[in-house]
Amino acid sequence: MPVRYDRDLMSTTLKAMKRVAEIRARRERVFYKNRMAGKEEREKADNVREVQRHIELIKAPSDRVKARVVRIIEPTQQQMDLDS
Repeated sequence: MPVRYDRDLMSTTLKAMKRVAEIRARRERVFYKNRMAGKEEREKADNVREVQRHIELIKAPSDRVKARVVRIIEPTQQQMDLDS
């Protein structure tokens, strides 16, 4: 049966709509946060892999820079081997 205008029903409905919107926004934030967890590590591993594949495209660096690149790549390579 249709309800005539009821001020109390209207206010409770509006409060419920606001609460539902808050819950939806919180769930979206949590979902995004979980989806992006570990993104930095994956990007770093991808970048290292890309450099290893196309190392010949990098101009010949000095010995000091080569040593630094090797120090960065080796631990990452070992960690990727352990993960696999």
